[in-house]
Amino acid sequence: TVVNANVTQNVSMSLSTSVDEEIGDQIKVEVFPNPFTNSISIKSTIGINQFVITNVIGQKVLEIDLNGSVSETIQTSDLSNGIYFITATTSDENIIKMKMVKE
Repeated sequence: TVVNANVTQNVSMSLSTSVDEEIGDQIKVEVFPNPFTNSISIKSTIGINQFVITNVIGQKVLEIDLNGSVSETIQTSDLSNGIYFITATTSDENIIKMKMVKE
């Protein structure tokens, strides 16, 4: 406890600009940037078959079949600013869910 004194403390902070999900030891899915503006990029060590974006009340606002792509950029300029939930289904039927913000 410090009373009646000025104290300076250096604090190290990091800002995550992507969402990374790992399944097991070998599958990694990265969706970035977060927050996003006009597009979302996705990179994966396994193919992604489907990419779905829903709003906070559960309405599907975008659904894209990626046909096993491991790298893709998805245009999001038609989406309003706010919080969205991303669901990516991999080619081996794993389901990855993420929360992202559009600014």
